[in-house]
Formats: sequence, structure tokens, C-alpha cells
Amino acid sequence: MVGEQTGTPPFKVMQRRLYFDLFYPFVKEKDIRRAVVLMGPRRVGKTVMMFHAIDELLHEGVNPQKTFFVGIDNPIYLSLSLEDLLSACGFLS
Repeated sequence: MVGEQTGTPPFKVMQRRLYFDLFYPFVKEKDIRRAVVLMGPRRVGKTVMMFHAIDELLHEGVNPQKTFFVGIDNPIYLSLSLEDLLSACGFLS
């Protein structure tokens, strides 16, 4: 694997998705307090696009502790509400 051989995260060597430039302004918008949810079929690059967005935010100086990503395709998360998931991760008191 690329990441294992070079120490570079695999998403860093992947090309940005075609819709990244349309998607990223929604991620970056701070005037509206909301979550960004990216839905679509499996294996189309949703996670890679999210990782590219997070990488861009960090590159622009956003505090890493102000970012949160969770992939909820794992069955353990399916029975949790978003509030329960955030509480379990220590984001809510």
C-alpha cells in the first residue's frame, strides 16, 4: 500500500474529486451552524473528499481540535443518535 510504504496517508496521493470545488465552500462556511453530511453510493470517493476537505482546512490554519469526522457506515454507530455519538467522543458535556 502507498501509505504503508511512504508514510503518506493514502488520500494525499489521490486526485481531488471533480466536485471538490463545489463541495468545499459548504464545509468552510461558518455563518451557518450546521453539520455537513455527504451521502452517496459506496466506493465513489465520499471519504476521500472529506479527508481532502479536512486537509485543506488544516492547511488554511483551522485548529485540528475544531474538526470532527465520523464515518457512520460501521454498524456500531447506527443505533446511536448524533447527540449520543458526540457525547461519547467527549464533544458534549
